[in-house]
Amino acid sequence: PIDHVCPVAWAEARGLLDDSPMDRSWCLSYYRDILLSPRVPAVLSPRLKLMERRGIRVSYAPVDWVNRTASVMLVGITPGHYQATMAIAEARRCLLSRQSSNTALRRANKVAAYSGPMRRNLVSMLDGIGLQEALCLDTTDQLFTTGHRRVACVSAISYPVFVGGRNYTGHTPPLSRDPLLRSLVVASLGAQVGMVRDALVIPLGKAAQDAVELLIDEELLEPDRCLLGFPHPSGVFAGRLDQYRRRRRRLPSEAAAWFS
Repeated sequence: PIDHVCPVAWAEARGLLDDSPMDRSWCLSYYRDILLSPRVPAVLSPRLKLMERRGIRVSYAPVDWVNRTASVMLVGITPGHYQATMAIAEARRCLLSRQSSNTALRRANKVAAYSGPMRRNLVSMLDGIGLQEALCLDTTDQLFTTGHRRVACVSAISYPVFVGGRNYTGHTPPLSRDPLLRSLVVASLGAQVGMVRDALVIPLGKAAQDAVELLIDEELLEPDRCLLGFPHPSGVFAGRLDQYRRRRRRLPSEAAAWFS
């Protein structure tokens, strides 16, 4: 039985899984015993494989948490190998100490979300458009510490995706045009935005924005909930700062308008 707030079950009840390989078993309730096995499972181990088709591999990681109290939703592409490994370790630690599945998922999300240098870049960019003021925070860094209940850190596809054994970047194959990937976006991100209806949705970068615009086209997400045009915070994206400077003039007013 499912023992936590489950976006997969939510999606199933609303028909969002109909054209997707995702099914009810893609959640912590079905993978708890594997996470608690004596040998910690690696992200790419066969025990965590959800599906593999045409060179696209999807693994399970305990990132299927929905923060229904969120005021802002940050949308990435998919959890990378590093973030998935951190989520597995933290969820396992919580479950071994007999904490609830919801607590294990919340803690895994908090530890893994935008970890490393990307988080510093993201905080600087969010503070630069005044989001901390709209949320009555000193800095958006608090979204990852004491104010974690104010943010939903999600992905266009909720699970780690690998192409040719490497982290999927959202471009090859194109997230918005590949039928398999589109179906996973509708099933996973479609459930998250539906379950957290009061949050401002901020896609980070073009691929994540393509996913958000897909949901808008499918009438699963209202366009006035979305802050479009925000660059991806990754340091490997050379044009990040130029793109951010060009769009910084309009982003603050759009963010403030939602919260007003």
